Amino acid sequence: MAESIHKFIESRRPRWEKLETTIQSLERGRLSASELIGLTRLYREATADLARLQTFQNQEGLEDELKTYLNHLVARAYSQIYRSSPPRTASLWRFLRSGFPATFRQTLPWTLLALSAFAIGLTYGFITAISDSSFVALIVPPQLIQKVEEGQFGSTPSLP
Repeated sequence: MAESIHKFIESRRPRWEKLETTIQSLERGRLSASELIGLTRLYREATADLARLQTFQNQEGLEDELKTYLNHLVARAYSQIYRSSPPRTASLWRFLRSGFPATFRQTLPWTLLALSAFAIGLTYGFITAISDSSFVALIVPPQLIQKVEEGQFGSTPSLP
């Protein structure tokens, strides 16, 4: 059984090396369209090979370094194939011009409900603060209230 695993590894190794060189070319930004198509094929084959090797993980003669190498190779290929493009300023302006207003219109009832709840709380707090003199003591430290009552708050210190 170990001999068939080694044959499998030796028959697949050139494809893994090709995948590695293709990834390196892609990382440098030099990849043709045909190489890009080949990259996806090599990536799918490498993931299948990794799955096959993991089924034989308890077999003697199968190096852990090989599985680690193939796992890192598949991860590098995945990150190159499925990476997202960096955000562009144009997409931000497009969102501000059309996406945000459309979302705002769709959520207008909920936005108005949230605004109403905020306005009710603000109004209640304002009326309570004006009508109840003990309310101020709940939110302002006593030392500050004493300074204001003594007229010390807000005055500029005199220079000697």
